[in-house]
Amino acid sequence: MQSRNGFSSTRGRKLLAKELFDRGFKWVSNFTSPRAKALTIIGLQHYNKVFPDDNNLLRNTRRVTDQLCESVQQATPEWRWFEPYLTYENARLSQALFKAYTSTKIDAYRKIGEASFNFLIKNQISDDVFYPFGNRGWYEKNYVKALYDQQPVEAACMVETAITAFHVLGDERYLEVARVAFDWFLGKNSQIVWVYDPRTVGCYDGVTPQGVNLNQGAESTICYLLARLELENISNPINSKSLTDL
Repeated sequence: MQSRNGFSSTRGRKLLAKELFDRGFKWVSNFTSPRAKALTIIGLQHYNKVFPDDNNLLRNTRRVTDQLCESVQQATPEWRWFEPYLTYENARLSQALFKAYTSTKIDAYRKIGEASFNFLIKNQISDDVFYPFGNRGWYEKNYVKALYDQQPVEAACMVETAITAFHVLGDERYLEVARVAFDWFLGKNSQIVWVYDPRTVGCYDGVTPQGVNLNQGAESTICYLLARLELENISNPINSKSLTDL
């Protein structure tokens, strides 16, 4: 299929996406949020899959990842994190470091990614149940962590990061972490409610003190599907339930 300018529609979309990415990337140096930096690093790795000959990739990846690593200087043995609080999409920070390691082979990125992710696991998984930090207060250092409301994006991030950790570190323990986090969608959570709805093939918006949030937003469903796809891409099934039956 040809577009009016002579490019195929696929090529045209690719070039347009590249132009938008390049225009936006110049503002990355102004980012102060560790999450913004982490998402940039992950985005650069996706960019590399489409434009592998871009010689700026490694330089840009190292620059942003080094900035992210600077945030962890405040970490202590008891609090191995980039900030004095944990809020949303925390696992993305660890995942970004694993991703950066795969392209740069800088061992410091791998070590910080592993330490920070193990810190998350310790604070969010108990007795084989995933307890994401609640958005009614999150988890601030030296304070009690909030249990509700729990959001699907947190479970999805944990699944994706655990599988990334498995690929980087080769430790099958992280496959079990992925299974526990994914089971949060399937009723193994603090309220013992299904967050995924097999009748609508959608996903509820989270877990509250009263039970499940009955709204089924697009973000929640996409989070579930991304986590599920990550599990299905693992050659050996790790979830006790058959995903094809859901």
